[in-house]
Amino acid sequence: GDVVSTESHIVCGACYQCRVGDLHVCARDKIIGISMDGCFAERLKLPAKSLWPTGLERIRPEVAAVQEPFGNAVHACQTADLRGKTVAIIGCGTIGLFAVLIARGLGAGKIVGIEVDDRHAQMARDLGCDLVIKPNPPDTERPWAHDPDLVGHILDLTDGVGVDVAMEMAGFNSAMNNAIHMARRGGTVVSFGVKNGDAVIEDYHRVVMNGLKIQGVVG
Repeated sequence: GDVVSTESHIVCGACYQCRVGDLHVCARDKIIGISMDGCFAERLKLPAKSLWPTGLERIRPEVAAVQEPFGNAVHACQTADLRGKTVAIIGCGTIGLFAVLIARGLGAGKIVGIEVDDRHAQMARDLGCDLVIKPNPPDTERPWAHDPDLVGHILDLTDGVGVDVAMEMAGFNSAMNNAIHMARRGGTVVSFGVKNGDAVIEDYHRVVMNGLKIQGVVG
């Protein structure tokens, strides 16, 4: 009869990654709704270690239901020290919006949202974005390519330096290249949204010579 919230990644607890504490990259993990039944199944059997008891007198059910995706945004925002930093969040969907809120709470100096949807853009402003920019549509002939106008706008805002942390939360190849091109020398690119399959990294020389750190985030 207990009310619980659950992790979406069910880990084995026995592989090398689990044994050294990197459970989020378990070698044999299963994901609810992908490799096993999800929330639309009538019943689910889950290990107790994956469940979080939830007191409804303190946490509303609709909040409990999004604890796991909220945790993704927390994980993404903790990959770099955001205190006083300029942060670009590319893609202000649900988890990107969570990242806006968390980045502000972690002390980011300036937060710039990149979002095409007007409603999401306004929500990003309401949650703490200093500025939200609408990017151009991807190039039809080179859909992976970065948006020069967008990157130029970011460079103008940062006196030609670029952002300290660029968080790719959109899932488009072009968004990843936008992140790489708007990050400052020595900056960090957080890769969260990229979809399955191959992707083109435009100007890989830039990644090396600018000393960029690309941090993949899962779970």
